[in-house]
Amino acid sequence: MQSPPEFLGKARVLQFASLARSQPTGKTRHVVGGVEAKEFAALAIARYDSEPDGVYLFYCDPSWNVITDTWHEDVAAAIDQANFEFGLIRFQEFAPTE
Repeated sequence: MQSPPEFLGKARVLQFASLARSQPTGKTRHVVGGVEAKEFAALAIARYDSEPDGVYLFYCDPSWNVITDTWHEDVAAAIDQANFEFGLIRFQEFAPTE
């Protein structure tokens, strides 16, 4: 899987993970536009520079388009949510390319 861009929208990516080897636990439902969203390829934890408190857990398609998101107080809480939804997930620190 390719790395995400440095920004998803205007949110700076901090960490990311592939869901290629993960299965949803069924403990959470995501509804987008009245339809349940079930197919996610990757997750990204990101922060808006204008919002120094909290981070977002973005649920993305294979091209890093954001399908939906959840807000969390910190990175650890976002990782806990990802693990709750998909089992143990290994996140990578984002390193921008020059």
